[in-house]
Amino acid sequence: GRDENKQVYWENLEKSILRGYQSQAKQLAMQVARLEFMMKTLIQQTEVNFNQSFQSWSGYFNQNLNDLFISRVPRIVSDQVNLVISEQTQEVKNLVIQ
Repeated sequence: GRDENKQVYWENLEKSILRGYQSQAKQLAMQVARLEFMMKTLIQQTEVNFNQSFQSWSGYFNQNLNDLFISRVPRIVSDQVNLVISEQTQEVKNLVIQ
């Protein structure tokens, strides 16, 4: 009987150890799944935030570019042109005066 008892004891021990491993594996799998879900959610949120800030930034950038080309550049160009014209006019006057 003692050998049988030993056999049963070891088998039971083995079963309980396996059960422990199985439940640990299940817990681990659940933790991994939870972590994966959190990461996915986080990544999606990050993408949404990035898209929002990128859109507002590019809108701001476009506005600045438009402002630059519609008002500032023509103003600078016309200032330069006027400067050149007035300088040439002055030169012509000087020539005439001489």
